[in-house]
Amino acid sequence: MDDAEHRADAIKRLKRRRDLMGNIGSYVFVNGLLWLIWGLTGADTSGLPWPAWVSIIWGFIILMHWVRVFVRKPIDEAAIQREMAKRRST
Repeated sequence: MDDAEHRADAIKRLKRRRDLMGNIGSYVFVNGLLWLIWGLTGADTSGLPWPAWVSIIWGFIILMHWVRVFVRKPIDEAAIQREMAKRRST
């Protein structure tokens, strides 16, 4: 990889991190607002509160985004060569 490719990859990863932080900020704001509405409109405690569905589903989506940003490794030349070697040997 030359410097231009490294730079493009770094920019892409930084954009993903920025997007993740924006998603987390939206999650906190919107869910806070939903829980506030729930609390101010009676806070029915029988069963699962309705804002919990939004929090759980959206939280799972953010978790998957976090995994994509911080856990998954970018594809490098060594991984490509390993995959090609596997294909050749079969």
